[in-house]
Amino acid sequence: MTFEEWNKVIQVNLSGAFITAQHAAKAFMTQGVDGKISKAAGKIVFISSVHDIIPCAGRVNYTSSKAGLKMMMESIAQELAPKKSA
Repeated sequence: MTFEEWNKVIQVNLSGAFITAQHAAKAFMTQGVDGKISKAAGKIVFISSVHDIIPCAGRVNYTSSKAGLKMMMESIAQELAPKKSA
């Protein structure tokens, strides 16, 4: 696998999700919580695959991005939960 093949998948699957979550969290914190709708200011939903825990030969870029996405989701949830922003 070339670095370009690695990087393309990482950029889409991991960096893309990070940038989207970052913008969403900022918007949620700006708008605040509407208690009539929810106990949180918003929700961020990540879509992964079984390859966040199951390896796949020849697809190290994909499996790494999905495993990273799972850990990023859990870390973002811990960061935003006290702010009621995710």
